[in-house]
Amino acid sequence: MFVAERQNKILDIISREKSVKVSELSELLGISEVTVRKDLDELHRERKILRTHGGAMIFQHDNYHLPIQEIVMREAEAKQKIARKAYQFIGDNDVILLDDSTTVQELARLLAAGDQSDLTVVTGSLAVANLLLERPDIQLVLLGGAVQKSTRCALGPLAERMLADISIDKAFIGINGIHSEMGYSTSNFQEMSMKKAIQAASRLCFILADHTKFGQKSFLKVDDLNGNVNYLITDRRVRSFDYAELEKYTSLEVAEDEKQGEITSPS
Repeated sequence: MFVAERQNKILDIISREKSVKVSELSELLGISEVTVRKDLDELHRERKILRTHGGAMIFQHDNYHLPIQEIVMREAEAKQKIARKAYQFIGDNDVILLDDSTTVQELARLLAAGDQSDLTVVTGSLAVANLLLERPDIQLVLLGGAVQKSTRCALGPLAERMLADISIDKAFIGINGIHSEMGYSTSNFQEMSMKKAIQAASRLCFILADHTKFGQKSFLKVDDLNGNVNYLITDRRVRSFDYAELEKYTSLEVAEDEKQGEITSPS
């Protein structure tokens, strides 16, 4: 069986069953679990499925029927909209933290051309640091630790210990999934630990997440919906997600909304 044929069969099974385990796919297709895991990892990278602990689930995308090039372009536009909304929350003399997510990197691009004075940016992301190096009026603080090559970001105990000694006004981070039961989640142990450390060091926590993250869950919980996320900035609402519970605890900022409120702690 060719790789493409095998992966198409995996997609058919996941589409039908909604979620499956590695062992189940191995038995159904008569292939090793090692091969199944490799196929699932590749399909996850291509955003055709969502990888979970021990298996995979269907990737629900409002625009799945569109050509992939258009989907990628729309998501890039969504991230830029979110970044522009988040940019409005950053003022002079702020001490902010930017993580390594692609949406937060769009925010860093705006800051690189921005006009805030006496801004301090804390980051473990080499990509973010490179974007901001040319602004002499930004004090750039680079977190130490082991660099995760896939994201070019410093993670681990050393970076977390540095954070414990820093007071952050506003942290801007990305997330893999937002789910009514699972809350905010990610798929990487080090990222989960780092995001928790960022929340603990920050006065205000902003999550930047495009609409495709709603209703999704990875297997590692970062926080509950009623936890320590103060602001959630997204590009638009999706009909399939119930925002009522989330908005009890978090200020939801939608980039398509015209009105921009002042920063106040959500009730």
